[in-house]
Order: sequence, then C-alpha cells, then structure tokens
Amino acid sequence: MCIPACSLLVMLYVISYAGHFQQTVSRSLIETGISIVTSIILSSMFGIFGVFLGTIIALLYRTNDIILYANHHLLNRSAKRTYAIYGMSFLSFVLSIGLMKLLFLTEIHSWVAFIFIGGGALLLSLFVHFSQCFFKNYRFRMWKMVKKYVRIKR
Repeated sequence: MCIPACSLLVMLYVISYAGHFQQTVSRSLIETGISIVTSIILSSMFGIFGVFLGTIIALLYRTNDIILYANHHLLNRSAKRTYAIYGMSFLSFVLSIGLMKLLFLTEIHSWVAFIFIGGGALLLSLFVHFSQCFFKNYRFRMWKMVKKYVRIKR
C-alpha cells in the first residue's frame, strides 16, 4: 500500500508546484465520493474490513487518476513508464513473498525463532526491493525474465 500512496504524494507535489491544483479538485471530490459510497456498501457486508476496502478502492482510483493527469498534462509523456515501475515493484513484492515462503518453512515456537526468522525475512525483503535501486540493469533483467515466461499480448 505504501508504493501507491508514496508515489501519489510525489505526483500531487508535481501538480501543486505546476499550479494545477484547482484543476484536480473535482477529481478529489470524486475520490471522496467513491470512498464514502464503497465504504458504506462494503461495511454492511464486511464490517470494518469493508471500510478498509472502500478506502483502498478510492486510493487506487485517485492514484491512477493523478498518474495519468501528471504524465499527460504536465510532463507531456506517456504513463507507461510509471506503470512499468509499479509493475516492477509489485513483482519484487511477489518475489520477496515467494522466497520467504520457500526459505522459512519452519514453524515458529519461540521468541528467539521469531526474531531470527523475522530478521532473515527483513534482510531478504530489503535485498530484493533495494536491488532495484542499486543494480542498474536489475529491472531490465527482471522484465526480460518475466517476458520469457509470460506471453504479453500487444
């Protein structure tokens, strides 16, 4: 959840600095409406978890809207690169979870085991996620690996 929220802030700063805040107020009101309506509907079915889901749905709408607005109206470029970065971050997340499930199959019966397995999982997750920043060709290699195993229709 942090990636969409953090990148939303960056795009909102770009919009604010460019003086386009007023042009996006109506979109913010739409986000609020989506949040309220979905939260009310989903809370009757799922309780407080429904409110959480309603907030996530509204955040996903707003994040997508802001990405498109900032890229098309301010940066005059396609939003494909931004979506590619999101995709790579999501793949890194999935890779981290998969590796943790493979490496840490033991059950935790003590606080010491919890601390050691948690520390190992933290280090593994940090390595996978930060390797995108430090290794220049990491995204390219990862994308190439994904394309090798998944057919992408164009």
